[in-house]
Amino acid sequence: MQESVGEHGVEPWTSVLSGLRSSQLSYSPKEKISGTRHAHSDVLYHAYFKKRYLPKLCYFSYNGYVKRHFRSPGLTLIELLVVVAILAILAVVVYSLIDPAEQKKRVNYAHAKTGVAEIGRAVQIYEANNSGLPDDVSRNIMPDGLAPHIRGGVWPAGPFEGSVYDYDNWKDEECWDGSTGNVQITLRQVPGYNPDGTNNWAIYYVLEGTGVPHCREPLFKGECVNCHSYTMYPN
Repeated sequence: MQESVGEHGVEPWTSVLSGLRSSQLSYSPKEKISGTRHAHSDVLYHAYFKKRYLPKLCYFSYNGYVKRHFRSPGLTLIELLVVVAILAILAVVVYSLIDPAEQKKRVNYAHAKTGVAEIGRAVQIYEANNSGLPDDVSRNIMPDGLAPHIRGGVWPAGPFEGSVYDYDNWKDEECWDGSTGNVQITLRQVPGYNPDGTNNWAIYYVLEGTGVPHCREPLFKGECVNCHSYTMYPN
């Protein structure tokens, strides 16, 4: 009984296999004598069948199947716009969290606190070596005899634009708040911290007394680096 042709015009696999086994494979007399014909025929049969007939028996090949059914569709224009919008929003959020100007302001403020503390310790060394504190000087000027205890021997510049370090010896003066005996290292003209919008903000390191942002100007506010009772003045 003759077998019918397959659905896609390809002979049924049984006809292909039988014809392949009977007519497509040949063996040398040596293989017949050695008894290896059976083993070799299986290997050759499978290799030849996979190469020549398997793509025809299947409606589609493996590569074609992958290309048709697993091909990446890519991004549509709308999807691309959505991705760009999300990235833009994330960029704005990240920038607001790490604003370079705000970061620089914080770093400068930290340097200012470190600066007044270093100068204050230098004055304390001077006091220990000379049995007394230097006399008061104008702002941004180093007191006499303090250079050996200052890094580089030079009075430092303030980290903020327009800010200056000042050695204040108000030991014999009564300040506007009634305090006396104040000796401190002060960095004045720090911008962006006084609620009134001015630069009247000071960072100071107290050597003697209670400390005050400015002895003669009540509009000054500030932060004390080493005060035990408070850090912000006025509270």
